[in-house]
Amino acid sequence: MPGWITNVRAVLELLYFASGIAIALTAFLGLRQLKIGLEQVSISKEVARANAKRESVKYAAEQCRYFAEVVVSVHSKFASVYNDPLLSGETFAASVQAL
Repeated sequence: MPGWITNVRAVLELLYFASGIAIALTAFLGLRQLKIGLEQVSISKEVARANAKRESVKYAAEQCRYFAEVVVSVHSKFASVYNDPLLSGETFAASVQAL
């Protein structure tokens, strides 16, 4: 074989072996990025759970406030009309409709 073919073959073999190392390094870096991505996903899930819990507590507080302001006041008005001993059946029905 001529001398230049031997040199080209040696260079190509060197590039072939170096490419295996480069592929291994690239795979390692890719796996590292995948690990970082999975950590970010788990952190995002925790944040989403915390936000959902915060919103549910906020909604529950709003519903308690509504109950305290509207339902309890209507109930107390109804109870005062219901407990009035001077009202007869017809007067009671008219008083309840006025509420």
